[in-house]
Amino acid sequence: MALQLPSADLDWTALRNFAMLRGQLRVSLTPKCNEKCWFCHNEGDVPPPFTHLNRDARPREREMTAGDFLNVLGGLVDAGLERVYFTGGEPLLSPLARPVLTQLPDRGPDATYTLITNGTLVRRHQEWLSTTALDKVKISLHYFSDESLKAIASVRFGIATILDGIEAARETFERVELNTLVQRENEHELHDILTYALERRLSVRAVHRAGGHRLQCRPEGLRDRRPGHHQPPAHPDQRRGGGGLRGRAGAPDLPDRRHRDRGHPS
Repeated sequence: MALQLPSADLDWTALRNFAMLRGQLRVSLTPKCNEKCWFCHNEGDVPPPFTHLNRDARPREREMTAGDFLNVLGGLVDAGLERVYFTGGEPLLSPLARPVLTQLPDRGPDATYTLITNGTLVRRHQEWLSTTALDKVKISLHYFSDESLKAIASVRFGIATILDGIEAARETFERVELNTLVQRENEHELHDILTYALERRLSVRAVHRAGGHRLQCRPEGLRDRRPGHHQPPAHPDQRRGGGGLRGRAGAPDLPDRRHRDRGHPS
């Protein structure tokens, strides 16, 4: 099958080859975000905290339209792509979010569409989000108080905004999961985060950045992913490689947080 891709002057060979891998694709709708989390990688573009400190470091301008995204997605899904993740930045800040997410191509029974969001705008967009073909929403919950939210994301709004977004997602979608990056700013709140999740039967993917150990908390219990601990076979999306799709080229590498002042990435 031939993919009709935008911008004929670009080399789309890798994307055409990727269409046959039946793996996963991350679609960055925007590099912009209303949070400035120090650990943000922004899908390879300039992270919001870096832009906040250096106004000359700007993400690349968007090159793809909503029609471009939908055209490429349709071709890849028809070719067998199984998992698509819509990310950012904060994807719901993008003017592309509504036209793309409400017109997602039909996919087979094994394919899924997932929105990855910080939750702050879910309530605002709940009405049109309810009309989409999204299978799952994953919400970042790296904090559980106004204090830790400010320390990690450098924002002025409170944790209630994010918790309300989680509730709006639960009202709208059958599958809602949480992502939590374990760090010194939230270690004292992990019990509260897990309790909140378990009370609502929400799965949590908790990643410990130091050493790369992972804990996965699901309603049926906690899975320890440290070396030496027996685990069930990996989920297919952990065994297969993934790709990315965005309307921008990559950004320069940023220094590790070990070389930054506490709470102020550079």
